[in-house]
Amino acid sequence: AAFSTVSWFTNLMKGATARLQRYKQYDAMDQGDVSRALDIIAEEISNGDKRTGLPFIIDYQIEENQEIPDTTVTTLRASVRHWSKFHSLNKKIFNIARIMVKYGDCFFRKTSDIKKWEYVDPTRVIGIEIDEEGNKVAYHIRPSSFRNTVGVNKGGSESVEITPAAAMIHFTLSDDTADTAPFGLSILQAAFKDHQKLSMLEDSSIIYRLVRAPERRVFYIDV
Repeated sequence: AAFSTVSWFTNLMKGATARLQRYKQYDAMDQGDVSRALDIIAEEISNGDKRTGLPFIIDYQIEENQEIPDTTVTTLRASVRHWSKFHSLNKKIFNIARIMVKYGDCFFRKTSDIKKWEYVDPTRVIGIEIDEEGNKVAYHIRPSSFRNTVGVNKGGSESVEITPAAAMIHFTLSDDTADTAPFGLSILQAAFKDHQKLSMLEDSSIIYRLVRAPERRVFYIDV
């Protein structure tokens, strides 16, 4: 029983243990030139199809001599256009891309087939439960993103919402080969050390000016 409990917890918390701490680092980096860089990257990868105006391109897997009826193409295109308009993807696709490249993941929850997706902040996702074959089984989500700690119910155990993987929409940069899998790794992680060094240089220059300023009480002006 102890082994099965440890195995379950390992599968649940697979990935980087400092993921939530990295989110705070990314939020601190999201300003100035870094913020503009994220905007440019998100804009480049979120452009819609110029011919149809849809955020996605329908790719038909057909044989060489096989043709698709025009009625099928029109129906599918109309369905995708209605679906995109229902979820307001033309407005959300940029934010989805920006959140994904910033944090490495972007989560939505499907509460119903006739309702819009519910956005789930990445900080609310405690872990992803996987099976022995590496397939995602369920997402463990905090009830509210405004709580720093997981809520406690009357029984004294942690209050966590367990959502099946089929009810989650997960945009990710993960390729299942990194240490952070099944979570993605932000593109800001590679520049974090350089950003930290730059911040330390700026702080040191400010401290130097503050320390040296009181010593200059006499100013010589050439006339």
